[in-house]
Amino acid sequence: MLQFHGGGWVSGSNDSVANDLFCRRIAKLCDVIVVAVGYRLAPESRYLAAFEDGLKVLNWLAKQANLAECSKSMGVGGGSHGGGGGGEFNKDNHRHIVDSFGALVVEPWLASHGDPTRCKPYIAMICLQFGFAGMNIITKVSLNRGMSHYVLVVYRHAFATAAIAPFAIVLERKIRPRITFLMFMQMFVLGLLGPVIDQNLYYAGLKFTSPTYSCAISNILPVMTFVMAVIFSKYEKESPM
Repeated sequence: MLQFHGGGWVSGSNDSVANDLFCRRIAKLCDVIVVAVGYRLAPESRYLAAFEDGLKVLNWLAKQANLAECSKSMGVGGGSHGGGGGGEFNKDNHRHIVDSFGALVVEPWLASHGDPTRCKPYIAMICLQFGFAGMNIITKVSLNRGMSHYVLVVYRHAFATAAIAPFAIVLERKIRPRITFLMFMQMFVLGLLGPVIDQNLYYAGLKFTSPTYSCAISNILPVMTFVMAVIFSKYEKESPM
C-alpha cells in the first residue's frame, strides 16, 4: 500500500509519530507492506510537486513489484487530502503492469481503528473553539459596558501569568535553558507583536463589530500565514513543462 500523509499539501510528514503509528496499524491489520511517501510541500514547492512525487513513487513501486514478480493487488491510501492513485497487477498475461487504480481516503473522524479514545485530541480542539467563542461573547459584553480594551488586555495577561507561572517554575525551571539577552529580545518582540499590538487591535475591532464577525474573520489567519510564507520564505522555483 502506498500511503500519503495528511496536511493539506502544506504540512505533515511521512515520518511523524502519528503517521508512523497509523502505517504500522494498517500494515498489521491488513497484512500489507505500507510505503509512506514524503512528498514536497507548499509553499516551498509549487503545485504539482506533491503529485509528481507521488507519481514517481507509484511508478517505482510498480517496477519493484514487477522485479519481484508480484501478482498481488496494490492500493493507495491517503489521510486528510491524500491518495493519488494505485492499481493492481494484470494476472491474465502475467506482465505484472499496473493497469487499474483505486484510492482510499482516511479522515481522522473515520479512523479504521474504531477506538473513540483516539478522537480525544479532535474533541479537545472543538471544545477549545467553543471556549474562544465564549471568550468573544464575554469580552463583547465587557466592552459594551464601558471597559477599556487596554485594561482588558492587561487583566487577561495578568491572570494568565498568575495561572501559568507556578507550573513553569515547578515543572520546567530545571530543564529549560538559561535566558540569554538574545532570547529575551526575541520574547520582547513577540510580546510586542502579540499581546500589545495584536490583541489591542483585535479587541478594538470587536468593540465596533460582533463576536460572530470576530470569530469568522479569525478563520482567515491560515490564509494570511500562507501568503506571508510565500512572500518571505524561499520556495523552489520550477521551470514550466
